[in-house]
Amino acid sequence: MEDYNRIRPLPVGYAVKETDDWCDIFVTVVFQRQGLSELIGRECGVERHIQIFKRLGIWNEDGNSTPKAGDIITFNWDQNSQQNDGWADHIGIVEKVENGIIHTIEGNSTNNQVQRKTYRIGHGNIRGFASPLYK
Repeated sequence: MEDYNRIRPLPVGYAVKETDDWCDIFVTVVFQRQGLSELIGRECGVERHIQIFKRLGIWNEDGNSTPKAGDIITFNWDQNSQQNDGWADHIGIVEKVENGIIHTIEGNSTNNQVQRKTYRIGHGNIRGFASPLYK
């Protein structure tokens, strides 16, 4: 939380609190600590972050497509089928993809922790991906 709040100006002028959902704060701070914020923008709300991804030209709305390691994956837990174009309410980082399985690292996951998770390609809750333009 402190790392996110330290950089000014704050996205949408909001200082995050310990009681906030923090999956997107986690993703933002991972990129921020590596000096890569310009690749994905800074945000604490998943749906607003998707708007940033769209402006950056890195958004892929197709939850059936195959992401790459380093992509940002978003989820809509309220819809369990593709094409999933509902409200995104979770976000993580793709660690790797192998044998049709997406391996992610996600903050604010089960038991309020950072955890590794797996999903099959085309999983119904996947909202889409952002593919940062790494150099």
